[in-house]
Amino acid sequence: MVRQQKCAWFVVAVVLAMVLAVVALIPVAGKGAWGGLGLFGLTGFTNLLFRKRKEPKEVDLDERDTAIAQKAVIAGGMASYLVFVVACMAAWFVCMARGQKDISIHYLALVVACGAITLMAVKSVVTLVLYGSEAHDGGD
Repeated sequence: MVRQQKCAWFVVAVVLAMVLAVVALIPVAGKGAWGGLGLFGLTGFTNLLFRKRKEPKEVDLDERDTAIAQKAVIAGGMASYLVFVVACMAAWFVCMARGQKDISIHYLALVVACGAITLMAVKSVVTLVLYGSEAHDGGD
């Protein structure tokens, strides 16, 4: 398993743990359950946990790895943009339906968090899918 796959699996595990934490905390903490989103900060340790090897014989990235990384970033960026726009419109629609003229900053912070989480999650899933499809198509 290459470094990019290990990083992707770690991010997927963190996102799943975060979602489970939020869902588990809703009955106990109510709105405070959104604090479970803080687990997403663990993704910042990804590069520390999965450092590049310093062996001179080993190639860090080849053309296939670079192409997979580019496709994953594009897919993650497009998905997060879609989530961001839909979440912005949903927040606006909910506030309009309630008769509010202003959108709370709490909604907007949640919209930004959802966009960032979507970016990382989709990027990781696409990375895993592309490495998996390469393996079945005669790749590594």
